Amino acid sequence: MDGTTKQRYISTSIWADGWFDSLSVMEKLIYFYLLTNNHTTIAGVYPLALKYICADTGCSREEVNAAMTKFENAGKAYFYREYIIIPKWLKHQKIKERSGLFLGAVKVLKSLPDEIKAFIADRRHYDYDISKYIEMSLTPPQDLPKTSLIPPQDPPPNLAHDLDLDSDSDSDLDNTTDTGKTVKKPKTKKPPLRERKPENDMEKVEKAYLLNWDILFSQGKVKTPNPIVNWTQTRSLLKNHFKSLVPEQIIRAVNNGMADDFILQGGYSLATMLSATVLNRLINSDAKTGQKHRIANDFVDQRDANKYFLEA
Repeated sequence: MDGTTKQRYISTSIWADGWFDSLSVMEKLIYFYLLTNNHTTIAGVYPLALKYICADTGCSREEVNAAMTKFENAGKAYFYREYIIIPKWLKHQKIKERSGLFLGAVKVLKSLPDEIKAFIADRRHYDYDISKYIEMSLTPPQDLPKTSLIPPQDPPPNLAHDLDLDSDSDSDLDNTTDTGKTVKKPKTKKPPLRERKPENDMEKVEKAYLLNWDILFSQGKVKTPNPIVNWTQTRSLLKNHFKSLVPEQIIRAVNNGMADDFILQGGYSLATMLSATVLNRLINSDAKTGQKHRIANDFVDQRDANKYFLEA
């Protein structure tokens, strides 16, 4: 068993559960995936892009959408702003308060974006009172949407703060009034890149990088919620690379960088990954990034007990 392997407690009684028995074979596969995939955390709340569910289970986007809607209606699992929430996770893991594993769960919960904390503060969405341990800087919304999977477009962002790579709108046309005078329409701000579909090849690469950054931040492998990037520099590099490469090749390199020790030690820098030598190595790397998108160790040593409970 390697150092990144994690164990999860699943009771055999699940096979006698009426709700689970009512699921189709495909729905059971997806539900088991939510409980046991490599992205899970000991808190049962973790970031997970829809593409990973589809890729790992072999299910289509439509099948995953339908299954998640069924899970949410039953209160078994939620997909909110690209986070999976398993409401009864801590209960089923039989974790004792102040144990090392419980402290690990508290650490995960404390690191969540405020929007996710607000969502799970509602006991309908997370069957554990986190208010004793987690400081809330947001008031939980009154009417939270059940799911963000239903729309066919890309899922919403998984962080409260997001880079706005192109804040200006394309709509900057003049309107002519009855008097013949032209009035310039006010610019409307585009949604941040995490919230919308990429509009060009550069944005495809940039969005892949931002979503990977979110995963690394949730795992504590990078320390800031947003990367510090000279976007003018990286776009210039991308423009040159697109003369000989397609976006999918560069995205492969960006994904492989998540499992590359050299890249992670350098802070998962986009500029570093786009340098010609490093890019060539990453494109041709055999790194299995899917095995790296997870928190390596859920356990928090008992010596950290006072630290986490004093902070809470």
